[in-house]
Amino acid sequence: MDYLIMILRYVAPVAAVLILATCIISLFRNRPRVHKLARLIDQNDGNIVEITHWETSIGKSKANDIVLPLPTVARFHAVIAKKRKDWVVTDTSARAIGILVNGEKVDGSCVIENNDIITIGNIPLKFECEEALSSNSKKQIRNEAQPSGEKSKTVAYGVLVD
Repeated sequence: MDYLIMILRYVAPVAAVLILATCIISLFRNRPRVHKLARLIDQNDGNIVEITHWETSIGKSKANDIVLPLPTVARFHAVIAKKRKDWVVTDTSARAIGILVNGEKVDGSCVIENNDIITIGNIPLKFECEEALSSNSKKQIRNEAQPSGEKSKTVAYGVLVD
């Protein structure tokens, strides 16, 4: 029994170090992939900002995901978020500056689509996301796909999944 205890005193720490080394190596080897959900393109200078989260904050403060350090932008100005099937921009600033989507002022929140221009402060940002279609646009696409002479209520369309 004394021999077994003496052997385990050396084997157990060596096994613990090997297990720890294996865990650390696997952490560095298997980095999570970042999925690009959408992107914002600055219409003034062409800078591209990738949106990689379901909810992205925009403002002057460094605590935001997208920082726009200009005097016309509030500290926490807006939030772009994926809500169920739609993308929504929400005005979170207390100032009267607000947000414009395609030239129209947003009160509270607004559903945005692919190629919409979101103006924050005086910065026009083009929102690009192939999946961003409102329910009205989807309904219009379905109606255009249906032959005009037929009153069929079944419409077939395909969805590509990555």
